[in-house]
Amino acid sequence: MNCEEHPNQAAYSVCTSCGRPICEICRINFKGKPHCKRCIETGRVMGGPPGPIPLVAPPNYSGRVADRVIRAGGEVHTDNISGIRVVVCRKVESILMSNMQYFMVVGQFDHIDVSTAFGFSRLAHQYAVSHRSGSVWLGNQVVAFGVMTSPNIEEKAHDLVARRAPQMHFVGIEFPVLHDERTNMIYFHPNYHYVGLALYPQMHQMIYRFLTP
Repeated sequence: MNCEEHPNQAAYSVCTSCGRPICEICRINFKGKPHCKRCIETGRVMGGPPGPIPLVAPPNYSGRVADRVIRAGGEVHTDNISGIRVVVCRKVESILMSNMQYFMVVGQFDHIDVSTAFGFSRLAHQYAVSHRSGSVWLGNQVVAFGVMTSPNIEEKAHDLVARRAPQMHFVGIEFPVLHDERTNMIYFHPNYHYVGLALYPQMHQMIYRFLTP
């Protein structure tokens, strides 16, 4: 069974109000239950009468990121990495006569500490490398954004992600990004660095285009 809104995506659940199949990308939680965007917007939530619904959370962060990537011509699917459900967004951009494959691997966590942040970042990079298209060569590079969203992020994780430069591996670049659901802010290394210097402007551009709340 596939999602009605995104026919190429497997359904994650069904809308509590109308029963339509919905995927991880477009699912909206209301009072702890999944709903589709249509029922949220029309006020049909939990069988209630049509009309505006106060205090309903907007579509989840991963859904907003996925929607932007789809609109920009990228690819989106859901997957499971070491037991973590993720939304995987892939966008290919040209830079300096090379094709850069940008992977934005978005995972949701109840709590994020330093170990979780850098552990997931490594997993996201390994996933991107193993799922890239084409062979490994200088004109076909991978940048993996390990994007973690949570309402409970330790301050030390905030600080280290903001200070730690992206890691250059033999195949591709590992770039962790945190999204704090409480403040709706993102954290990442903002400065240029000798590692991947020529790529930094575009990497930051990708963050501002697709990962900002």
